[in-house]
Amino acid sequence: MPKALLAGLLVVGGGSLVSAGSVRAAQCTFEGSTLTCPSAITLGDKVFSDFFWEVIDPDGVEDIVGDIEFKWDQLGAPGFADDIWTVDVDFDEGAGNIVGPASGTFSYLVSIVDPLGAGWRFNTASHDSDWLSGVSLSTKLVDYEGGSVELTSANGNPDGPVAIGGKVIAVTDTWSVEADGVIDSFSNTYTQTSEVPGPLPLLGAGAAFGFSRRLRSRIRQSRPV
Repeated sequence: MPKALLAGLLVVGGGSLVSAGSVRAAQCTFEGSTLTCPSAITLGDKVFSDFFWEVIDPDGVEDIVGDIEFKWDQLGAPGFADDIWTVDVDFDEGAGNIVGPASGTFSYLVSIVDPLGAGWRFNTASHDSDWLSGVSLSTKLVDYEGGSVELTSANGNPDGPVAIGGKVIAVTDTWSVEADGVIDSFSNTYTQTSEVPGPLPLLGAGAAFGFSRRLRSRIRQSRPV
């Protein structure tokens, strides 16, 4: 049964957050289906939370270890314009990769905190994987207010960027490696925009909070007990 060891809120400039030039990053680790991660990670105006991690490995889940890095690339434009947020799942088994058969799921919420009312919303999502040999597949499902999209990276081929929206998204990554497959990592990338069409800014934080609650309820009901 999946476990999560949660250790408080990690914010920019504190905790075990590290900064390297224009890139800020925070890290979680996993061993089998045990995820060691803060309860929430804040990078810029993004809050990552509600983490769930599960591994299915016929050869023994204790062999699958690695880390999950959350990165914020600050590209220097005003506010958060042009900035990029990336979630990178890196397997460390053996020489730094997973040899199949194995599969798993990683899900989380991402919320935009917009205290100045600039009207930021999600703009695009991309998905990629680092495939080494054999057959591997990773998919990314993004639910957002107004719709959902699914991206697929088969044998290391990237997918996206595709358009998304809203201030809160629910992300579900699934991955699988066949018996002859080897995969090193997979990643998700997000951008945002302040160009909000029509009357959407009038919805405000209340609508985003309500949608966030519905997303949390939906993903928790879909998780194994």
